[in-house]
Amino acid sequence: MFVAYFGGFKPPHKGHLAVVEEYLSMPDVLSVYVVYGQKTRASTDRKIRLNAGHTKSIWDLFISTLDDPTRVKLVKAEGNTLVEAASLAWSPELAGSTITAGYGAKEPEYGSRFVNVINSMQADRGIPMATPVMVPTSSNEPSISSTMIRNALATNNTSYLEGVVPRGVCVRDYISILKAAGARI
Repeated sequence: MFVAYFGGFKPPHKGHLAVVEEYLSMPDVLSVYVVYGQKTRASTDRKIRLNAGHTKSIWDLFISTLDDPTRVKLVKAEGNTLVEAASLAWSPELAGSTITAGYGAKEPEYGSRFVNVINSMQADRGIPMATPVMVPTSSNEPSISSTMIRNALATNNTSYLEGVVPRGVCVRDYISILKAAGARI
C-alpha cells in the first residue's frame, strides 16, 4: 500500500510527523508520499509568511529523524494538493497496489474525499494503476495547529513552539528554518 498525505503543511508539526510514522509502522505500507502546497500562509498579524520552501525544509528535517527516510517522498503540488495526491493513483510505480489518503483520527473526511476524487478522475484518465482504499491512523494532536504555530512564531512564543516539535528535532533548528529568508515580511 502507498499513502498520499496531502495538505498545505505551513508549517509541518509533530502531529503531521506522527501520522507519517504511524503509516510507516504498518507492515503493508511501502512508501508515504507527502504532497504539499505552494500557497503562502501568514500569521494573523501578517508578520510571518511561510511558503513551500519552508514546508520542504521542515519536512526534510523531520524525515531525517526517521529509521528509513527513503520510504518518504516529498511532492510539491503544482495546484490543488488533493488532486495532485489523487493523481498518484495513476503512477506506474504504484501499479497493482493500493493507495490511501494519509489522515489522522480527526480528519476521516479526507479519506472519502480522496477516493471520490480518484473515482471522478477515471472518466478522463481511465482505471487507476493503484486501487483507492481508506486506511486511517489513530493519530490525533488536537492542541496543535499550523495557524497557532505561525502566530507563535510572530510573537516569539518559544514555549508553545517547544510543544509542537517532534522528539529528535531541535526547536531552535525548527524556528531558524521558519524564520529564514522569506519567512518575514
